[in-house]
Order: sequence, then structure tokens, then C-alpha cells
Amino acid sequence: MWLLQKIKLKNIKLTSEKIIINFNGNVPQNMEDLMSLPGVGRKTANVVMLEAFNKPQGIAIDTHAKRICNKLGLSNKSTPEQIEQDLLKIIPPKYYKDINHLFYLAWQKYLYSQKSKMFGMSCSNLL
Repeated sequence: MWLLQKIKLKNIKLTSEKIIINFNGNVPQNMEDLMSLPGVGRKTANVVMLEAFNKPQGIAIDTHAKRICNKLGLSNKSTPEQIEQDLLKIIPPKYYKDINHLFYLAWQKYLYSQKSKMFGMSCSNLL
């Protein structure tokens, strides 16, 4: 079994145990508690808050979102946390629910191939 798979399996087991013991079997519904779970960082916590509880708290930054943001000039930062903070300053909260899906679709549309070019793309193409 690969190392990453072993780590993920271990985190799933530890997270399950922690949810049962510390949260009475209920998945936490706030960022702080979610990020206290093994293997859960800010990106995963943002996704859980949005998809499981329909309570978007921020913007989940993955490789796709990072590249799109850098290409569009929305952020010139390199870490997901820094990019998220840049986006939270310019994207209204009402769009938090949809922005990750839009980033993913933009990635598929404009960056799927390494030969793709994003000339002429602007934020208005995404929203």
C-alpha cells in the first residue's frame, strides 16, 4: 500500500474516533472544530462547511483555484491561505458558494491542456 493511502486511512480512522468521542458522533459545523480533526486543513473544512452544511465560510483553494487566480491576477501569492485571504477581500460572500465550482470549470475550460492559452480571459468570463 502506498504511503499516502496509509496516511489517509490513518487520518480517516483517527477522525472517526475523534468525531465519536469529542463531538458525540456529529461532524462539527464550524471551521475551528473541523480543522482540529486529523488530516483536515482549511481547504477541506471550507468544502465541508459549504457542501455538507450549506454554510460557506471561505474559499477552498486547490491547485486549480491557485493557477486560475494567479493567471487572472486575482492574487500573486503562492500559499492557499494567502490566496484565500486575497480573494476574500475582493469576492462578496454571496459568491463563496459558487466560486470554487467556477474555478474548477474555468480550469477545465482554459487550462486542461498545457498548450491552452488564457488570452482574452477575464473575471467576467467566470461569473
